[in-house]
Amino acid sequence: MYSYEDRIRAVELFIKLGMRVRPTIRQLGYPTKNSLKGWYREYQQRQDLPKSYAGREPKFSQAQKAAALEHYLTHDRCIAATMRALGYPGRGTLTKWIREAIPEARKAIVGSVGQRRYPESLKQTGVVELCTRQESAQAVADKIGVCRPTLYNWKNQLLGREAPASMKHNDQSPQARERDELERQVEILRREVRQLRIEQDLLNKANELLKKGLGVDLQLLSNREKTLLIDALKENYGLPELLAQLGLARSSYFYHRARAAIGDKYVRVRQSITEIFESNHRCYGYRRLQASQCRMAVALWQRAPDEVVPLCSVPTIALTHTPVWRWRLPVSPKTGTHAVQRLSRKELPSLVTAGLPFSPGLALYVDCSAFGRMAGGGFVLIWDEATALSDGSADADLVGGEATVQWLRPVYAQLVDARQWEEQNAESAAQFHHVFDSVPQGIVVLSARHPQAQINAAAATLLGLSAGWVPADVLAQAMRATRARCDNAAELEQAYAPLQSDLDAELLTRWFLDDCVWRVDTHPMLQSGHKGRVWLFHDITPQFRLERILRMEANHDPLTGLFNRRAFFDRAQVAFQQPSCDSNDEQHLALVMLDIDHFKRVNDHYGHPAGDEVLKEVAHRAKSVLRDGDVLARYGGEEFIVLLNVASKNVARAAAERLRTVVEAQPVRVGQLTIGVSISVGLALREGESKTLMRTIERADANLYRAKQEGRNRVVD
Repeated sequence: MYSYEDRIRAVELFIKLGMRVRPTIRQLGYPTKNSLKGWYREYQQRQDLPKSYAGREPKFSQAQKAAALEHYLTHDRCIAATMRALGYPGRGTLTKWIREAIPEARKAIVGSVGQRRYPESLKQTGVVELCTRQESAQAVADKIGVCRPTLYNWKNQLLGREAPASMKHNDQSPQARERDELERQVEILRREVRQLRIEQDLLNKANELLKKGLGVDLQLLSNREKTLLIDALKENYGLPELLAQLGLARSSYFYHRARAAIGDKYVRVRQSITEIFESNHRCYGYRRLQASQCRMAVALWQRAPDEVVPLCSVPTIALTHTPVWRWRLPVSPKTGTHAVQRLSRKELPSLVTAGLPFSPGLALYVDCSAFGRMAGGGFVLIWDEATALSDGSADADLVGGEATVQWLRPVYAQLVDARQWEEQNAESAAQFHHVFDSVPQGIVVLSARHPQAQINAAAATLLGLSAGWVPADVLAQAMRATRARCDNAAELEQAYAPLQSDLDAELLTRWFLDDCVWRVDTHPMLQSGHKGRVWLFHDITPQFRLERILRMEANHDPLTGLFNRRAFFDRAQVAFQQPSCDSNDEQHLALVMLDIDHFKRVNDHYGHPAGDEVLKEVAHRAKSVLRDGDVLARYGGEEFIVLLNVASKNVARAAAERLRTVVEAQPVRVGQLTIGVSISVGLALREGESKTLMRTIERADANLYRAKQEGRNRVVD
């Protein structure tokens, strides 16, 4: 124990050394760190230290001790029951009191000597209440005046240990368990019936589409046939169920489905063989078909000066090599009507002859550059040797027949135009679909002439649909369901109401869906709602959050979180522009300006971080006693300003007093520091000549100055 002089010496040295613990203890050699901090806290609160310390008062009074002993003796001498009933003391403390008051209680009692005898009627009553209780067993034991183990011992003596201690209803009765088992069996039967129905429908579709018997084994079907059955029934059953029933892997299903969408690459060959079969009086023969296929002719289109591609063949064939040959014609085409030149076999490049399915016999070049808009060159017509030998006049007719040449040139020029337009359209469509599906924004195109809408992947993810073509009614239902999930669903329904009557309406809205914000733009296609409508979905969540953060930083003080001066003036100007109420009603707008007293001393003595904590605590306390319609802002430095919206004189005065009282009520704790804080308040109401905002602020500031001159910690109006 340290004397008063030792303690006061340690505290003074601690303050002198800038509240540094280790140098103080090192210089004095005492005390401990916690003792020194405790002495300093006492000195800061009382400006002095106590001369001596009073002894510790006992935790329990003599009356509490006597009550505990009396309850123990009158309730079967049960320590646990006494502790639960009174809520005190601990087991060790109560045992100590019992040994002090009743020394003989420490003697061990062996056998049944000294045990309390209870009448049989009391035991029967206790067991009946225990088994038929609606409350806890402890409550029944307290009612009878015994402990809970004694009550359960009576039950075991009279009813046996196997008897339940309560007659409450048990949910797991045999009837309940039997009902649960029946429900489980019914669910199993439902699943089996569904599997049998799926199997029956698969057999019927196999008989209808694949011409299989009704007793066919579905597992023996090919993967392509299984894919056809799944496509036919996937509208009625789920894809996982059908795949499991047929034993088909998911990857195999999508592979065969994609292969079926490509089409048959031998369709032209099959058409050629069919035409040969029909032209030969429906007589089939391998040599006959082979001989007919050898009599062929191919037309090569000069797409560029050094490039030729196949255009058509008679009969239709599938070229096995690349369809484009890099080859510049060795002759210059003639102009005029006789723009046909013969090419020898040697003048044909080896790539062309190797890519043909026959041996070329006759080659002619026909110039078509003067016909058509897309035809930039001509054609190379190549016949096989059998055709050239059997029809030797073909060369003469084509070269010398003016009418034949005049007829061929525009016909082939039109073919070139059609082919060129087809390729350009296909390329444009591919580019459009690539851009349509790759943009990160959601796009929905709804055509007025088509009952379906086209949506890209981003819009499909948002609306919960599949990308591609979707029926218009399904799209409308998905949009309504998505809007209903938005936080501003009522606002959106009102915004989209004009679309029901005005097809040319243009709308720009925001959908607050889950944690995202979507900017949705919808406008008619080509400036006319009768041609369709376009929906654009853009995720602006990062932009919206950034705007909210910037708006928060622009209107709020970063330290206290209150409105700053600019935000306060914006709101106060709106309030002051409203017409003032009659003076008879005593309703006014009031401005309260408050300033923290001696705030510079706080910063100088405790540091600026402690001053910042004082500012935040004062702002928090002031905000806690204001109404919802009042506006509190940090005016600058340690000054705050409050706009009391539609307040009477008495109410404004009372509000200002509440602000002063709540700040003064308790000191501000900053870590281990305790700082006393008070404020001076100036109050001004909008009345008389000072009905403008600036005049009212000037009056409130003047009253604040008077409050500081009159001694601070007061309200002046």
